[in-house]
Amino acid sequence: MMKPAILIADDEREIPNLIESHLQKEGYLTKKASDGLEQLIKSAQSNNADYPFKC
Repeated sequence: MMKPAILIADDEREIPNLIESHLQKEGYLTKKASDGLEQLIKSAQSNNADYPFKC
């Protein structure tokens, strides 16, 4: 079974990198956003089969 995709949003640069590293080791698909607006845009554009995020 495929694990869910996770969108990581934080204005700090190192925190999302650390979280992403751990999640990818566990087999999750990840995508990062640097702030809330970017997170909303990426969520809205999530029709990509590689990143099935839903808003």
